[in-house]
Amino acid sequence: MKSIFLPPTPFLLPLLAILIGVVWACYEIVIKNLSSKDIAFSFAALAAAFVMFYLNICLSLEEKKREESIKMHMVINNDCVIDVFSVSPNKASFIIFNREALSLACMQALNKYSDGNKVKIPQDALTDQDDDSLTASTKFFLINSLFGHWLESYPDWRMNTKSFKSVRHTSFRNSKDSRGNDSFISKEEINETIGNFAKGFSLNKSIMVAKGLTLPPETSLTMKGDNIVLDNPFVRIEFSVTISNEMTLAYPHIGNDGHTMLYVGDENSVLNYDANIDILITMKRERRGSVEYNTYEEWTNKLVEFLKKGFE
Repeated sequence: MKSIFLPPTPFLLPLLAILIGVVWACYEIVIKNLSSKDIAFSFAALAAAFVMFYLNICLSLEEKKREESIKMHMVINNDCVIDVFSVSPNKASFIIFNREALSLACMQALNKYSDGNKVKIPQDALTDQDDDSLTASTKFFLINSLFGHWLESYPDWRMNTKSFKSVRHTSFRNSKDSRGNDSFISKEEINETIGNFAKGFSLNKSIMVAKGLTLPPETSLTMKGDNIVLDNPFVRIEFSVTISNEMTLAYPHIGNDGHTMLYVGDENSVLNYDANIDILITMKRERRGSVEYNTYEEWTNKLVEFLKKGFE
């Protein structure tokens, strides 16, 4: 656990430089002029100011963390096509139009969930708590769906939207040339980062308009293990996918209360299981006092709300 009296790492060097300056001034000026009370008192005020400055940095600049989770009911049909089960009108169109292609990229792993005519729960999945093939396929499906939905509907963090009575117009920056001081992460970079080339799937073929994501300045996209990380000087956003171990052959139906009910034994049964996209948002303490801090926090809130609408 980090001590609250440790400043942010980027501030260590300038604070150390100030401390060395204070100690040097004490040796070169104060000690050599001890008979001057004015200099001694002034130095005491300087030293006290440095201590207050240090404590304010440590105690006022707080790191803010919050966790969000997009909870989804997943299904695999008789053709071994993965889907997010949802009747919401806000369901991401990327999922609707690309679920077959995404599932085809994972077909080698998904084949064991079919007997050739109907979906089934394989014997090894019943005995193995962690079904690696289903987990890997679902992660691939959901990570691509997340970025596909993002590219289609929210490609610019500063999108301009103008609403009229019966229509809404949006405009966004769509290249490195038009990004200004912001970061631009192309579809090719996203494909390479999340490992699409190894699966034979490409966001380039699935997304026609957007060429990439325009994000805040100095934003990078990396993989940390199985997790996707967006990082810039203000905020770090980490996406991870978790899969439930419980699988059921049944027909899913949304009840009046909005909950999913499963009808076991129905002739239209599919394979049902749950999955989450977990989002860890860390607002960095280094920029806690910046005038732009609230802008970044509002952006993360809008991004999470946007993603939840497309998947839940």
